[in-house]
Amino acid sequence: MQEKFPEQHTDVRACIHFQQGTDGRRYNLLTANEIAVIIPGDGSEEVSDKCDIVLRLQGGQLQHISQLSHAYTPLHYVLLFPSGEEGWHLDIPLNVNDHGQQQAKKVIQLLYYAFHLHPRPDNMDHNNIFHGGRLFQQYMVDGWVSIEQSNLNWIRNNQKQLRADCYRGLTDNILNDGVDDLAQTGHSIILPSSHTGSPRYMHQLLQDSLAICHACKKPDLFLTMTANGSWPEITENLLPGKKTYLMHY
Repeated sequence: MQEKFPEQHTDVRACIHFQQGTDGRRYNLLTANEIAVIIPGDGSEEVSDKCDIVLRLQGGQLQHISQLSHAYTPLHYVLLFPSGEEGWHLDIPLNVNDHGQQQAKKVIQLLYYAFHLHPRPDNMDHNNIFHGGRLFQQYMVDGWVSIEQSNLNWIRNNQKQLRADCYRGLTDNILNDGVDDLAQTGHSIILPSSHTGSPRYMHQLLQDSLAICHACKKPDLFLTMTANGSWPEITENLLPGKKTYLMHY
């Protein structure tokens, strides 16, 4: 008997459990017992790894524009870019002065968004996007998601260059207490230590910290820095009409 799925959406429910051996200070268990996920289609469709928007052309045809297109940002955030400036794309040349060290020929997404999220005097550049309120927040989140998705896509498509086969197999199975059936796990993607937030990234930070303590001896002081929203350094750089709020935890 063949099981049929709904044509519109598939409602998948999974029970959340805490894996043995996982650091509870890093992977906190959620308070809810279940999570609900809506998957478009029946699960057999090919899912795109890029965010996109759908355009309706003058002739009536529909066209998908990826977040890697130069038209994605001005078409998605019309109020933030009313003049139709080009957004980030793959062919923005990187200009470096005579004393700079150029490591890439093109402007990466991280540099592009860092440039646009840096306020400047009005006589140099208009800071319209900083007055966008929640739309500006959505623009920042959308930019971060695009950068993260592009990095994950590169890792997935370059597993051989990362020598991910060295991490698979017996080593990972031992770390999981041998509970994983490698024949049933499917195709796994290994996140290298260069990917911020990955388990190997955190492990490398720990090893680097131990190596520093071994070379420079134990630290004598551990300092934590706090900030006061009333400091002149903060209030002088606020946009007109903005103020700081005191957060209670």
